[in-house]
Amino acid sequence: MNLKALCTLFVCSLLAASAGAQSGSPLPRVPPPPPNPQDASQIRFAYGGNVAQIPAKFVNNLVFVPVTINQGEPSLFLLDSTAPTSSIDPSRAAALGFTDASSSGALHDVFLTLPGVGWVVPSLPLQSREGFSPLIGRHYQGTLGLDFLSRVVVTIDYSRHSVQIFAPDAYTPPDKKLIQPVRWTSGLPYVSCKFSVRGERTTTAPFLVDSAQAAGIVFRDRYVSSHSRNFEHLKTIPGLYGEESGEVPAAIGRLNSFAIEKFGSPSMIATFPHAPMEDESNPSAAGLIGAAYLRRFVLIFDLPHQQIIFQPNINFVDRDDVGMTGISLLARGPNLKTFDVALVVPGSPAAQAGVQQGDVIAGINDEPAADLTLDQIQDLFGQIEMKYKVLIERKGQTLTVNFQTKRLI
Repeated sequence: MNLKALCTLFVCSLLAASAGAQSGSPLPRVPPPPPNPQDASQIRFAYGGNVAQIPAKFVNNLVFVPVTINQGEPSLFLLDSTAPTSSIDPSRAAALGFTDASSSGALHDVFLTLPGVGWVVPSLPLQSREGFSPLIGRHYQGTLGLDFLSRVVVTIDYSRHSVQIFAPDAYTPPDKKLIQPVRWTSGLPYVSCKFSVRGERTTTAPFLVDSAQAAGIVFRDRYVSSHSRNFEHLKTIPGLYGEESGEVPAAIGRLNSFAIEKFGSPSMIATFPHAPMEDESNPSAAGLIGAAYLRRFVLIFDLPHQQIIFQPNINFVDRDDVGMTGISLLARGPNLKTFDVALVVPGSPAAQAGVQQGDVIAGINDEPAADLTLDQIQDLFGQIEMKYKVLIERKGQTLTVNFQTKRLI
């Protein structure tokens, strides 16, 4: 398809998408260097506008937005502030009819649309995330990355499950006091955070802002090892940490405090993976802040102006907790409806009831587990002082166990 025809088709698709939209310590500022940046002039808002309301889906605090490729069927793309470029899962590309893409490893000269906004993309890479689906409980379809986020202003209100996209020259920050300058390292956005452990002195360090990580506050194993005296008295329980390639063992503990500038929260949960994290590009970074922490804010990625805005929302005062059964689950099977017990915390309610690693959760309070999603089960098991009758399958046998949830740390 020639460029003129492509642009004509692009504009028509954008207008159609808009018609169906739902309304509803200082760091240096260094420009981001995302690979293969797209031309900002290619990003268009419908009807000459400058803002779009996006009907996003929130799963385990991760944000998924509907992206259409060449007027085809919409796909739910993960909003990822650490992905240099947007991409599509190879199996999703095949399902949409792009059968020739695998030979080149990308879709070429396509246009992407969200409701009310769209842009021409010379190349959309094929990229899978093998460990994503079992950890999150939904099939991965694609990623909307920094090649897009660095050219618009994106507002995410986690409490209202709302996403808006603005043209950079049309957005005015709500309060300059909320702005955090971004420091870019290897094209990834870091902000300065402060934390303390068990009443120890406050430490300031860069943290990667990772909208695609379900965990909240995550410390790099390398950083903890080099600052071991700060963490040696921290009480922890075993857990799992999810990365793109799958889950890795981790420790989970409670910090004394954690803050972005003046927005401090006491008694915050932190994850300490027992392995190097996938991004180790910034040797001074302590770790990352993911969705379970970002959910406390209206988060505004104003990357064209080298800043991120953290505006506390109604979730900001929530107590920070982890699952209260002691079970870590993974979703398996074609429909992700087989819920495997990947880990059981010793001494937890589930362990005392006899639940073992390798069991399968088949039912909860007389409701088949297959009628639930992983996210829904995690919500149930995250409620305090709740009694559950749980049906489990173990090596061909069906067993019933009972336990009551409680705080583990």
